[in-house]
Amino acid sequence: KIMFGITLILIGIAFALNGLIAVCKWDKRGLACVNTLIGLFVVVTSIYELFTVTTTNNTLIYFGELLFGFTLLFMASDIIWGTDKKAIGWYSIMVAVCAVTLAVYFILSDLVFLGVLWAVWSLIWVFLFVGFGATGKFRLATFYCLILEGIVALMAVGFLQLMGVISII
Repeated sequence: KIMFGITLILIGIAFALNGLIAVCKWDKRGLACVNTLIGLFVVVTSIYELFTVTTTNNTLIYFGELLFGFTLLFMASDIIWGTDKKAIGWYSIMVAVCAVTLAVYFILSDLVFLGVLWAVWSLIWVFLFVGFGATGKFRLATFYCLILEGIVALMAVGFLQLMGVISII
């Protein structure tokens, strides 16, 4: 439970920074470091957790964390190597489908709050797809989505989980 809260906070920080730096048009080279470090942290801890969990729900939660971690690593690669932005967009629509599937699963499993969170989080990847993969339009909306979701749907939820105010898992 503690690690899940910490992970959500770190992912939220990274997504909010990605949006903020893009909106403000600041130099994003430092962001590559943030995305890489947090992305690696999320991937490594999620893989560890996947080997130690005993329930289907927790397995799916840590699988979902991997989706976030790989997204951050993909974003870092874009900054470092200048990968094609369409690739991250099309990757994101595949992840959005996974996120919606998780949302439906958790809602049907009577974990409605977690299901709603996954539905809200799926919007991150939908916006990344629309902003980079499909048309290249709505990039500004994509960046604001990253800021809002990063702060409200990830950081705030992570802090509430960490402080024991809510118990998602």
